[in-house]
Amino acid sequence: QAKETVRSQHKNPHPRMPKVHNKTVSLDSRFFRIEKFAKNGFDMCLILCSGLPSIVVPFNWTKHTNKFRAKGWTLGSSIRIGLSEKGLWIELIFEKARPELRTEGKVIGVDRGFNKPIVTSDGQVIGSDLKDQIKKQGKRKKTSHHHIKTELFNRLKRLKLEGVKTLVLEDLRNIKRGKRGTFPRRLNRFLSFWLTARVVSWLEQRCEELGIRIVYVSAYKTSQRCSHCGKIDRKNRRGERFKCVHCGYEADADYNASRNLEYLGLAGVYSLRVLKTSDVEDFSLKEDFSLC
Repeated sequence: QAKETVRSQHKNPHPRMPKVHNKTVSLDSRFFRIEKFAKNGFDMCLILCSGLPSIVVPFNWTKHTNKFRAKGWTLGSSIRIGLSEKGLWIELIFEKARPELRTEGKVIGVDRGFNKPIVTSDGQVIGSDLKDQIKKQGKRKKTSHHHIKTELFNRLKRLKLEGVKTLVLEDLRNIKRGKRGTFPRRLNRFLSFWLTARVVSWLEQRCEELGIRIVYVSAYKTSQRCSHCGKIDRKNRRGERFKCVHCGYEADADYNASRNLEYLGLAGVYSLRVLKTSDVEDFSLKEDFSLC
């Protein structure tokens, strides 16, 4: 573990003194074994053995672990042990063979908005009701963040990915670079509830489990482009509503942006910048995507 910590700093372009903040260690099958344990109502037991007297830790299969086992997950060959303020904890690690990427299905764009955490190009809206809850919860209380995080991920589980082969997301990794102080504090506090990085990580894990490919594209002009006629105009968007000044198409602004993200995924390009103006304006998302 120490070697891995030092090695990670050698790969860092700006190396610094390694620091270990979490008292955590991973153990492989040389140091433990799991056996059936029919005493005092327990199902199984974890036996820690490394040359010292063995430590027996009994446990039961829970509703959460049984859910994984029913879906083909099996116990891995390693466990994780750590020490926190609440005491010693042990994590069992479940493993599953990575499925092959889907070759058939649809491509959907996923827009992450200000008032709605997730809006997809096939009409799914996730977490639109949480904004009012955030206003009631308060500013920066830990309990408020924990409550919203729980509610947000409960709603993310409702995201329907049947028949989807590719998920197209905005590349927001450097969206705030060089813009320190540009966004008001109230906006930053509100956006912190959306847990953008955690949501993306959850989507990546979920898609990896289902064999869905994730593609990241630029958000450049996706909120200003009309997904119906292809015209780009900053006057098209007014808050949460989108109305094209050229063709009159009206829609939710986040939904319109998600359709433009879908367009980039189908076209196989990273940004609207790389396309000719004529290509951008002529392409329509009305019915089919034969041009792609």
